[in-house]
Formats: sequence, C-alpha cells, structure tokens
Amino acid sequence: MKKLMLLASLLVVLSVSAQERTQGEKPQKEHSKKNRPTVDDELKRFEGYNLSSSQKQKVRSLLEDREKNFSKNEGKKDQKLKKDKGPKNDDFDSKLEQILDKKQFSQYKQDREKGPKHNHKEQK
Repeated sequence: MKKLMLLASLLVVLSVSAQERTQGEKPQKEHSKKNRPTVDDELKRFEGYNLSSSQKQKVRSLLEDREKNFSKNEGKKDQKLKKDKGPKNDDFDSKLEQILDKKQFSQYKQDREKGPKHNHKEQK
C-alpha cells in the first residue's frame, strides 16, 4: 500500500511539474510580442510632424504592412532576420519619404538617429 501511495504521489508531482514548465514557456513567447510596439504606439511617434489626415492614414497602412511582414517572418531564424533587417528598413524609409514632405522626413531621420525612445512631445 505504501508503494502504491508513493507511486501515485510521484505521478502527481511529475504531472504538476510538467504543466508548470509548459505554462512557464508561454508567457516568455507572449512577452517578446509585448515588447514590440503596436501600430498605434508607432503612429504616436509621428504626432510631432503635423501630419494631414491623408498622411496619417498612409503611415498607418505602411506600419500595418510592416507589422504583418514582421509577424509572418517571426518564425525565421535570428540570423535571417538580421540579414533582412537593413533592406526592409530602407524600403520602409523610401515609402515613408513618399508620404511625408521634405521637412517632415528630415525631422523623422533626425529623431530616428536620436533613438527609438525619443518622444516628439518633448520638442514642443
């Protein structure tokens, strides 16, 4: 009887332990997605540029396309993503340059060089 209880206890401990590991991995995957800014968060970076409503819609569309491409490529290896990062960023910039006027785009380039956490509201 003692052996049966010991075996049952061991089974319970192992099954609980296995469930905790599985659940522990999920938040890490979700955590990486949470660190990625949403389209709305990225659109806020453009608030200081005095965009017209047409420009805002085009920038939103461009950001959504970039997010879709990122999500589609998320399963690829890090090396491939790092290799592809440059041209895709250049492509994004060239499309953005077509949407923004010269003054807005030069401000965007200056802010991008300062860093991703630069807040345009501080300039006002």
